[in-house]
Amino acid sequence: MFEIIGFIATVGFFTWLTLAWCLIAFNTLGRYNIGGVPNTVKDKVLTIVLLAVLALGWSAIFKNSPFQITSKTTITHGIKE
Repeated sequence: MFEIIGFIATVGFFTWLTLAWCLIAFNTLGRYNIGGVPNTVKDKVLTIVLLAVLALGWSAIFKNSPFQITSKTTITHGIKE
């Protein structure tokens, strides 16, 4: 039970981090930020590095989830045998 609560808390925290990254990306990945000051290459690179860290975090969350989602759907290829 506790692992599911921890999973939900972690997903909630990473959702918040992802939304915060979207706001940061909106401000730093363009030519100018919201205040009209040109963005530096360092800011753009750090924003992309933060995206990579978030992607690794989401990957780790779903690899270590406390449950498994399975599907009973059969995919057919359309070739008659």
